[in-house]
Amino acid sequence: FSYLYHEYIPVLGDGYSTGQGMLYTWGSAELRCYRLANTLARGLVPTVYMEQVSLESSDEWVRTVSQAFLSYCRPYPRFREYLLEGITRRPPKVDCAEQDLWHWQADEQGEKLADGRRARKVTIRRPTVVAGSFEAEDGSLGTIIVNATAQPQRATVRLARRGRAAALFRADRSEEQRWDRPPSQIGVSLEAFGVRMLIVR
Repeated sequence: FSYLYHEYIPVLGDGYSTGQGMLYTWGSAELRCYRLANTLARGLVPTVYMEQVSLESSDEWVRTVSQAFLSYCRPYPRFREYLLEGITRRPPKVDCAEQDLWHWQADEQGEKLADGRRARKVTIRRPTVVAGSFEAEDGSLGTIIVNATAQPQRATVRLARRGRAAALFRADRSEEQRWDRPPSQIGVSLEAFGVRMLIVR
């Protein structure tokens, strides 16, 4: 239903209701970064709790999540016609590596947490790169491509719409590559928590 919410109501993404596991417990930093990447790919407003983001922190979990959060906020003002005002369209298929992420799940036989509850770590496999597509008022299609990890990643994006021309932009809207006749699939190299916007006209 995040597709519908994007069109009809502003929604804060990455709240405790979005499936990170037990309430008041944090999963891996990598899981939080993956969820923030998905928030961007769905055109929702990225959110974290104050204690989870800091410009300077000695906590590795906080440093990692902060880096992702700050990177994922950059495209919103530069691609607002897609991310904020666009109509959600079906995202393209993305071929990329996968990663293991973990979260806590209540389990009476599990590890005892600081507050006395018992839980076990549950591991899930998720892609390292996610994408979402939005149609602007002028009919162009913007596809946001997001590296959900702290390592460089390579992905292949299979275009659902070829169009007459296409351009790949960095998060600051500087152009990286342009095609007069877009191919059926495009290879993208992303830095840690990197973001690209592919616009097809």
